[in-house]
Amino acid sequence: MNKKLLIILLLGITMSGLITKLFAISNDANASTELKQREIFFTGAKLIFSMPENFSSDFPAEDLVTQVNLKDPTFKTRTSHLLLRRWWDFTEKSFLFDKQMGTIMMSITTHYSETSFSNRLDLIKIIHKKLDAEYTESNKTTSSHFQIAYPETYESFKEKLYNEHRWLSYIIAPMNASQATLTFVAPLTTQHYLEISFTLLPSSKINTREFEDNISREFLDNIMNSVFLKYENKAFQKELGLDINAIDIDDLLLEKQE
Repeated sequence: MNKKLLIILLLGITMSGLITKLFAISNDANASTELKQREIFFTGAKLIFSMPENFSSDFPAEDLVTQVNLKDPTFKTRTSHLLLRRWWDFTEKSFLFDKQMGTIMMSITTHYSETSFSNRLDLIKIIHKKLDAEYTESNKTTSSHFQIAYPETYESFKEKLYNEHRWLSYIIAPMNASQATLTFVAPLTTQHYLEISFTLLPSSKINTREFEDNISREFLDNIMNSVFLKYENKAFQKELGLDINAIDIDDLLLEKQE
């Protein structure tokens, strides 16, 4: 091989490596950012969780509510109370350009139910009734493309286990799949429950499925793996079937039908 050909080959290999690095996209997702711990104190319970601090500059947020008196009469007149709402932006970066991937919004909300619940199935019925009232009528007057799909049977609710605590989870999303909200639910009392929700808002450059698989799944798991819900009444978690040893929802349904 002559020297001229060898030099051309070496230059080609070098340029190929540079181009690969130039266009290599590194995910600048906030999932890799250090998490900072937060606490919310409820009547009879405490929520501990962590989240990244590099919030979106486009969405100013109010301070986190850290003290919640569930015995306050306003819980009966205003059944939902927002405690936290934060946004994070996600970008894939290269040396040449930044690709906007989308935004994730996290919300923490408490809800009051006039009907008390003694197990997870009762709570599912209460949540479903709330969702049904919220979306059924509006869907009737909305274009099918923008109608909201939400859990209509108990099978649409899943269970997720974080730190030996069972969380009910469900998804709501418009039919056009332009976004999706994943919600995790846990009781605080027999008439109050907590929701931690993540709304996925992908940019027009990618679809919701790609955004969920490549970005949001890791981000959500990082936060939810930091969550601890501790009750003053140690027996409460076991009584409602929320601990790691509780039977699955399917088995609980069969048990109630017998």
